[in-house]
Amino acid sequence: MGTGKPLILMVEDSSAHAQLLTLAVREATPSAEIRVAENAVTAFRMLSQRDEFAEVRLPMVIVLDANLPAISGVSMLRTIKGDRRWKHIPVVMFSSSALDRDVCLAAGAAAYVIKPPDFAGYVTFARTLEPYLAGKRRLSATR
Repeated sequence: MGTGKPLILMVEDSSAHAQLLTLAVREATPSAEIRVAENAVTAFRMLSQRDEFAEVRLPMVIVLDANLPAISGVSMLRTIKGDRRWKHIPVVMFSSSALDRDVCLAAGAAAYVIKPPDFAGYVTFARTLEPYLAGKRRLSATR
């Protein structure tokens, strides 16, 4: 069940990166809630509000690892942006490499961010999510 706080959905297979961003969000934007999906399948179940996620509301922003196992972050991004239920949700790609930057931006990513090397960088990144959480960087549903 949700808390009423603005929700960030992070799709990240590395528990270390997920934990760093979770702690950074708690420090930088304590008014936000973060949920982590370790793969695209779980994330799609959350977005579809299926099964144990029936009570989970849609996120204000999705932070998506570009390099996921099985279903890649790029494929997931394309699916999100092609689905009328989700295409209005901004997706910030979060990767250790700039390799897929142009592809992701062309596919509709709101931003492409290289994972920072330290916790201070994660806190700085978490602060950049605040406009999305305030609804100031919401994408048009017709885009």
